[in-house]
Amino acid sequence: MDSTRNDHIPLLLDRPDDIRALRKALDDAGFNHKGVLDVLGADGVTTFGDKDTMVCGWRTREQTALNALIRMFILEAPVPVDSARRLLPQGTVDLLTDAGLVSVGDGQVTASMKLLPYENFIFSFDNRRRLLSDASQDYVMGLGKSTMMLSNMTVRRPSRLTLDLGCGCGFQAAMASRHSGRVVASDLNPRAVRIAKFNAALNSLDNLECVEGDLFRPVEGRLFDLVVSNPPFVISPERKYAYRDSGMAGDDVCRKIVREVPSVLAEGGICQILCNWAVRKGEDWRERLKEWFQDTGCDAWILSSDSNEASVYASTWIRHTELRETEKYARQFEEWMEYYESIGIDKVWFGFIMMRKRTGAACWYRAEVSPEKILGDCGDDVARGFEFRDFLEEAKSDEDILARRYVPSPNLSIDAGHFIGQGGWVERTPRLRLSQGIAHEGDIDPIVAAVISQCDGEATLFRILQEVAPRFSLDPAVLAPPTCQVVRTLVERGFLLPITIGDDGLPLQHTSKSG
Repeated sequence: MDSTRNDHIPLLLDRPDDIRALRKALDDAGFNHKGVLDVLGADGVTTFGDKDTMVCGWRTREQTALNALIRMFILEAPVPVDSARRLLPQGTVDLLTDAGLVSVGDGQVTASMKLLPYENFIFSFDNRRRLLSDASQDYVMGLGKSTMMLSNMTVRRPSRLTLDLGCGCGFQAAMASRHSGRVVASDLNPRAVRIAKFNAALNSLDNLECVEGDLFRPVEGRLFDLVVSNPPFVISPERKYAYRDSGMAGDDVCRKIVREVPSVLAEGGICQILCNWAVRKGEDWRERLKEWFQDTGCDAWILSSDSNEASVYASTWIRHTELRETEKYARQFEEWMEYYESIGIDKVWFGFIMMRKRTGAACWYRAEVSPEKILGDCGDDVARGFEFRDFLEEAKSDEDILARRYVPSPNLSIDAGHFIGQGGWVERTPRLRLSQGIAHEGDIDPIVAAVISQCDGEATLFRILQEVAPRFSLDPAVLAPPTCQVVRTLVERGFLLPITIGDDGLPLQHTSKSG
């Protein structure tokens, strides 16, 4: 898509010593993740909105350097210039002004951009006021819900070279810098590239480079072990916001990434994309996506987390961005719906597309509905998920499944017990739960519960059935087929782990069928 060149923002990019001085001043003031949480008393520094302004204002009423920074950059409240100069380390206000992060006028210091600590980083990005301005087209998003979802799902294995495609403020690139030899952050929006460069310098990330360009053009000829992308995936008829609208028809931007990313993936490299895709009435979303991956040389694993009818989807996104044009909602909504009808969109799905480059073999495709809960960092779950789906592709027969040994996930619990029913206590159906990561849940019967309890990594499933079947007056040969089918599901969802893993709980290379 086209991008305007409304990217003039100083950010001290030609003054690296001053960027380091600014970071020291912020550190000296205690402007860090823990410091902000201690003052505001919240679960996460990304969760504050207008509804918290009065409470947070009260909590920052004392005259301290940290409170002044929180008021300016998190609460977006002006601070008297005299107070700011008195409270903050000497020269800080001037550095913030020279960087374009604040403006000084009428005796007040007002933030022009956000500054937000997260873990050991500090990130700058645009505040919501920019969406109300005439310069809203090149708005650079910060640490939103989608940002954190992608970060939590990212595989954090060592990577020689990582690409953050559509980097925005560079958050994913910064997170990847800790486990990557080198990171490239690319974006079509020049303002985003400048902000990402500033954030790299502010956080002393010497292994991170920022480049401008459309999709993979800036990195042609390079091969990456990891590609992460939170692209402008919203399906809209507009080209109004760089962070939201790709300018391509329908979901073509996500399809284009899927089709082109294999050219920049190293063998075994993983690509993780957060995206939307559209389906027509009566169409199966799994079949809709399957065509995208044909002849890519990549295994594909899709986790769909949500879907909306086209009308709900349009209304949600219009209200998310049109903060100053409420009187135009109705007409804009009609335009979006007319667009959807013209290209046959009935419903829009949201989720993760994950790919792994694997040439010289038949690649697999799996599309599943995500569990309701994604708990904490899930990168290891994703890496194991590829390994276990390899196992399921290889172990095609029941004999293969029966010959294997398994252990329960260390995060697995089985909830049973009783509840009050007619006539007294009634035994509850056992329910499996994973307490971390991609947290699947599911009911099981007592036979499966007994099988799982015997999975110690030593006995094969065949031997376990020989012991369990007589307890339920069943023939092991009769019990084997349904049990194998259940075990396939338990492996796919991470409840049971086939013995293809090392002592650290992470998968080894799967090479044989021997159990």
